[in-house]
Amino acid sequence: ISSIINQEKAPAQGKDISVKTDKKTEEKDSVKQEENRIIKPVTERTFGDDVFASSAVTDLSELSTPPLDYPIGVGDHIIISLWGGSELQQDYIVAKDGSIFPQGLGKVNVLGMTFDNMRSAVISRFRKSVPASTQISVSLGQPRTINVNVVGNVIKPGPVTVSAFSNAFNVIAKAGGVNEYGDLRSIQVKRGGKLIDELDVYKYLTSGDFGKHIYLQNNDFVIIGFPSKLVQASGYFKRPMFYQLKKNEGIRELIEYSGGLKPDAVSSIVRVTRSENQQQVLKDFNIDFLKKNVDTNFILMDGDFVKADIIKKGITNRVELEGE
Repeated sequence: ISSIINQEKAPAQGKDISVKTDKKTEEKDSVKQEENRIIKPVTERTFGDDVFASSAVTDLSELSTPPLDYPIGVGDHIIISLWGGSELQQDYIVAKDGSIFPQGLGKVNVLGMTFDNMRSAVISRFRKSVPASTQISVSLGQPRTINVNVVGNVIKPGPVTVSAFSNAFNVIAKAGGVNEYGDLRSIQVKRGGKLIDELDVYKYLTSGDFGKHIYLQNNDFVIIGFPSKLVQASGYFKRPMFYQLKKNEGIRELIEYSGGLKPDAVSSIVRVTRSENQQQVLKDFNIDFLKKNVDTNFILMDGDFVKADIIKKGITNRVELEGE
C-alpha cells in the first residue's frame, strides 16, 4: 500500500475521458419544448399527464451520495480517500471483468454489489494494509451512463442516454413525456424480452408508489401503450377532468382519483352517459349507496361521461305558516 500512497495523485490507468453535456443546450431545448406544448384547460386534460410535462428533470448523475442499493457496474468511478495514519485519494474505474485493482492490494471484485456492500468490502481490504489510525472513505464519482429504449406513445421515441441512477420516470421525461395517447397506468419495463416491472403513475400520484424501484440497465425497453379506458368526470367533481382507468375500475376509483364530489354536489345520483349498440344510454348511480356498501362498484367503460350535478338552490323542506 505504501507504493500507491507515495505515488503522484494521478488518475488510475484506463480512466475514462468523458465529454460533459452542455447543460445550457439542454435548458434551451427544454424551454422550446415547453413553449411548443398546447396548454389545455384543466377540464380537457387527463389526470397525471403533467408528470412528464417538463424535460428539466433532476440530473441524477450529480447526486452527492448514491443510493445504498445502487448496483455497481462496469464503468462506475470509485473514489477511495485515506487520511490520518496514511494519506491517499485515488479514482478507480470498474473494469470489464467487474473489478478494481488497487496497487499492492490485488484485485477487488465489485460487479453487481450494492454500493453499501462494495464500500464495506473495499474498506475491509484497505484496513488490512494501513495504520489503525487511518480514516477510510469510499464514494462514487461519475456514475456510468446507459442507453435505454423508450418506445410507444412518447413525444420522442428512441434510445435515451441517462445516468445509471435513473428510473423509468426519468427516462420517459428525457424522451419528452407521454403524448396524448399514452397509457399512464401500465408503463412496462422489459429486459431481454421479459417484463421486469410495470409502473402506474396514478399509484405514484396518490401514494408515492414508484413500483419495484428497479435500476435500469443497458438496452432495457420502456414501453408506453394505449390506455384501457378513458372516462370523463364532469360537473361538480372536485377535480373534473379525464381519467385513465384499468379494466376492473369504476365509479369508486373515479371518485378516489378525482378527490370526490364537491359539498354542493348531488350525491344521490351521478349520471353516466355511455355509448351502447351505436346509441347513447343514460345510467344513474347512487354515490351514497356506494359509500355504505364497500364491496359495491359500478364498472365504467371506455368513453363514459360521468356528471355530478349541483344541488338546486333554495330550501325544499320548509313550511310556512301564515295568519293568527
